[in-house]
Amino acid sequence: MMKVTEQSLLDQMRIHDREIEWLHALGERYHWDPMLLGNLDLCINEALTNIIDYGYDDSENKASSTPRWIRVRITLRGTQVEMQIVEMQIEDDAKPFDPLAYTLAELATDLATAPVGGLGIRLIRNLMAECTYQRRDNKNILTLVARPADP
Repeated sequence: MMKVTEQSLLDQMRIHDREIEWLHALGERYHWDPMLLGNLDLCINEALTNIIDYGYDDSENKASSTPRWIRVRITLRGTQVEMQIVEMQIEDDAKPFDPLAYTLAELATDLATAPVGGLGIRLIRNLMAECTYQRRDNKNILTLVARPADP
């Protein structure tokens, strides 16, 4: 069985809150494992933050009235009883950016020398079972697949 749900948004204040509430409502409805929900929560938060903060030339004016389109689609594979595969597709009209082609910096060996930021893409790559990116019709499309942990 496959179920699809999606939201189209503008990148205005509180977008994260709406997306996270929506994600948690789905997790509750389909009885997702807390670890799975936590990983999805962290990854959607990181992806949306990167789009909003870095995806547009006028990113210093994040609360501008310029419409920016972001769509999040979640596809569930499985049943309510059986553990599910969750596919999260994040599509936006920001400038082209492939987070999977981005070269990750070396991890700091201690907190005193660790730079602030730069871990979001690493977290997404490590927490999701699959990640794919494509640029189509002037849109970035990042697809993240999460699978429940094996018992």
